[in-house]
Amino acid sequence: MSALGVDDAFDLVLITDEAVGRDRRKPDPAGLECIARSFGVPPSEVLVIGDRVDKDVEVARRAGATAIRVRSGEFVAVPTPGEILEVGSFTAAVAAIR
Repeated sequence: MSALGVDDAFDLVLITDEAVGRDRRKPDPAGLECIARSFGVPPSEVLVIGDRVDKDVEVARRAGATAIRVRSGEFVAVPTPGEILEVGSFTAAVAAIR
C-alpha cells in the first residue's frame, strides 16, 4: 500500500488468517463480516476491490457487499460478471470510488 501511496487511505487492514483463521479465507465471508463489524456497518455497506472473481468478487457476493474487479495480473483472462464494475488498476478503482 505504501508503494501505491495509499497507506493513509484506509482505516483498517484485515489479515484473514489472523482475524478469523486460515480455514475461513475468501470466498468465505467471515473476514468481510469482521471488517463490517469493526466499523459498525452491515456488509452491504462494504466495498471489496480485488483482481480475482473466484475470491474477491465471490466474497462480496456471499456477504452482500459491493465489488470492483481490477482486471490485471495472472487473472486478467478471467471474465468479469456483467453486474460488477471492472477497472484496469487499483489506482483506477480508487478513482472510481472518489
